[in-house]
Amino acid sequence: MDDKVKIVTVDNDEVSRHDLAFMLKSDSGIDLAAEIGQFKTAYSVIKKSRPQIVILNLSPSEDEALQLADRISATLPGTILFVTSTDSKPESIIRAMRAGAREFFTLPLKRDQVINAVNSVARHTQADGQAAGNSSRIYTIFGAKGGIGSTTVATNLAITLKQQSGKNVILVDLNKKPGNLALFLNLEPKYTIVDIVNHLSEIDTKMLKNHLPVHSSGVHLLAAPPQIEKAESVQGTHIEQILALLREIFEFIILDVDFSFNDVTISALDESDTILTLSSLDVPGIYNTKRCLDLFKKMGYDEDKVRLVVNRYSPNNGSDVNVLERLLNYSVFWRIPNISYSHVIASINQGRPISQMMPRSDLTANLNELTNKLISENGSVPHLNPKNRLENAFQKLFTLTAMMQNGTAKTVKS
Repeated sequence: MDDKVKIVTVDNDEVSRHDLAFMLKSDSGIDLAAEIGQFKTAYSVIKKSRPQIVILNLSPSEDEALQLADRISATLPGTILFVTSTDSKPESIIRAMRAGAREFFTLPLKRDQVINAVNSVARHTQADGQAAGNSSRIYTIFGAKGGIGSTTVATNLAITLKQQSGKNVILVDLNKKPGNLALFLNLEPKYTIVDIVNHLSEIDTKMLKNHLPVHSSGVHLLAAPPQIEKAESVQGTHIEQILALLREIFEFIILDVDFSFNDVTISALDESDTILTLSSLDVPGIYNTKRCLDLFKKMGYDEDKVRLVVNRYSPNNGSDVNVLERLLNYSVFWRIPNISYSHVIASINQGRPISQMMPRSDLTANLNELTNKLISENGSVPHLNPKNRLENAFQKLFTLTAMMQNGTAKTVKS
């Protein structure tokens, strides 16, 4: 049930693990999502299940357990940590609290203490509502080949998300080549992701947001450094911590990543709620898409997480999306229409995203529909002000009129 407190336990000792499970299952308000018997497998299970509480036994290796506690505290801000131990020495309690533990219980456990602590968490969760860290969504735009337009899609999708939802949106440039998001938005950021990495231990959410540049659309940007060599200092472990911070501030996080499976890209993909994988209806595009989808499957990503998007789609170029779906054995989630290359170049050179420069274009209308679909999947209805409703109505009317005059079919998949 949604109103139950989701808990994951981590305990190497089988007897105490089963005793705790029996205790928790006796309370109807608790959902025991997983019982983990090894530290080394715990983090991946916890990250996937996103429990409200983790109950961690420090035995048999206190150092290894506290390393896990540190990682949970640093990267999963919506998860509360309880610690248990047979050792109640002050130094052990202090170490646990420094690692982020909210409660410290001495074994053997007393049922009333544990259940009361769990109920306290439940009351605070209900009072505060869902934390931003739990309700935020991370979308990664991943191009199955180079030059497929992932940065253009990421930029314009972020702007339409901001316009449609009115919520906090950030673009994050995780390209190492270097990234070009700042150019696409005509911004000159004073601080980049490298500065964040260099101050991770001291930065907080308020400080972070105050140092991020804001585009005229209201979209924030975390830029890549202009120097290629500086980007190499950003590692995959940094990405987990940075995204944990951003989840506390932003409802929508758009990641623009490399077309390469380096540690930064893999960390970004792991942390993502949805991966919009851009393909094209040409032989290299189809070939590379097949390879990427196969790898995603091996990485444990299902079709709910990896969404196949055909970019630069034209119904008149002789290509068939149905053939693509049969070749890949994968359904196409969305089709983004092709637009004039001169318009794309003008947009990049002027630093004005197409969704702003050409608000009535087929591409903008298409991305507005994609945005509404993504928002509705997230369980949220966009709260459009009257101006936005009127603009959207004109955009759809303009697109429909143009299609009727040209005799073309609608290019998006409903």
